[in-house]
Amino acid sequence: MLKSDYRAPEVNYPINWTKGDVDGNTSPFDWEEFNDPNLDNWLHLVMTSNNDIAIAALRIHRAQLDAERTGITNTPALKAALSMDGKKQLNNSSGWAKSGSASLGTSYELDLWGKLPVSVMLLSGQSMPVKKIFAPRA
Repeated sequence: MLKSDYRAPEVNYPINWTKGDVDGNTSPFDWEEFNDPNLDNWLHLVMTSNNDIAIAALRIHRAQLDAERTGITNTPALKAALSMDGKKQLNNSSGWAKSGSASLGTSYELDLWGKLPVSVMLLSGQSMPVKKIFAPRA
């Protein structure tokens, strides 16, 4: 077997590149961890002037709207209708023929295969990075 004596060199990062306590939920590609305002501004400029990124952001925004619509359509719906009608023939001396109707209906979409919650979960999970990228800078 081959064995190497290679050891990774120790790297001393500048103090302003480190954050204190970091929870385990950070993304490996979060450039804000460097705490460098120049890098943040440059990346914001690149992200906002790149057409591919803008198209991706629009797609994600559309997905968010679809997720909201899915949530709206997944709630029970109540519909009511009321109508009145009156008729009188001009050549007849009889009175008015009046009629009316009322209807009330409810509907609810049954999600037997769990398709709706999964799609909402997937769509809402994709929206966070783009919100962070295109957030207004202070």
